[in-house]
Amino acid sequence: MSVHVQRAAHLAQRRFDVEVIDVHAPPSLPTAPTSFPVYRCGAGRAPMRLLRAMAHLRRRGRDLVHFHVSALTNFRTAAIPLLASLPPGTSKLITIHGGRIISNYERSGGLAKRLAATVLRQFDHCIAVNRDQVRFLEQLGVAPGRISCLPAFLPPTPVRDATLDARVEPLRRATGDLLLVSGFALRLYGFDVAIEALKLLHRETGAKPGLIVVFYTQYDSTYVAEVERGLAEYGSDHSLVFRDLDPGSFSYLLSLADIFLRPTTTDGDSVALREAGYLGKQAIASDCVARPEGASLFETGSASSLRRAIERALSDRSHGQLSLGSDDNASKLMVIYEQLLGR
Repeated sequence: MSVHVQRAAHLAQRRFDVEVIDVHAPPSLPTAPTSFPVYRCGAGRAPMRLLRAMAHLRRRGRDLVHFHVSALTNFRTAAIPLLASLPPGTSKLITIHGGRIISNYERSGGLAKRLAATVLRQFDHCIAVNRDQVRFLEQLGVAPGRISCLPAFLPPTPVRDATLDARVEPLRRATGDLLLVSGFALRLYGFDVAIEALKLLHRETGAKPGLIVVFYTQYDSTYVAEVERGLAEYGSDHSLVFRDLDPGSFSYLLSLADIFLRPTTTDGDSVALREAGYLGKQAIASDCVARPEGASLFETGSASSLRRAIERALSDRSHGQLSLGSDDNASKLMVIYEQLLGR
């Protein structure tokens, strides 16, 4: 379950009867405690998990179902039976989180494009996380009045975790400054660029800050092995790796770092980047999409550009401090729920 989904469900249960269907959680992932019920679709191939999700949706008969998707590649097909399994009159809401949706659509064939457009037009309301996605939805024929632009960030409440303290404190003592990078264990998240930038920084300036790597949900085993080799070259005593942290643990771990890195090659609107800003951390991000005001930007895919940004952030603690404004995304999301439920 993503950070956003967990926090949205926690907020919504103050007003509504809420449950979450978790389609993608690996069976080996421990179930984090929540104040709302979570139905896991379990192990097995995608068709079996889809059938379980359909059966659960039909059995529960909810008034509103909020879908959360990334690139639409799989969902444009899965959505047809999922939406068909909903009882008549169910309100349907979708949030598009991923940065790849537009590029994937443009690379698709004609049939896949028509299917994606048809699926998106079936929803009563669509939430985009950036303006590019808003324009994309409008081009596909979704009425502007049924689109909201709402960044996915919802404020965290970090709770101290002694286990994380015990792992991070030795790294802090050994290195001083701590950088954190997180995401799916896929090349588009740029872990390799971050590691190469730190190796360049060490060779050229002598500085060698600690690096905390957090992988979650999706894993490319070949890429993971490449990242692990890079970390070994940088120094195993200067890095830590975590996998599949629950949202609360991730928030606390982020609160222990000094600088957050977002070296993605494509993006939607990074929850973790905004969370870093909310927690008062410096933030360095690739320039592949528009970023929150105040973020330190570097050229996408360029380790040397990232090295320069890190060097500046280490020497100027005001560099990379985000200006998030006062947008209350939580309240706006609750208003959308109430409107769709006719309240």
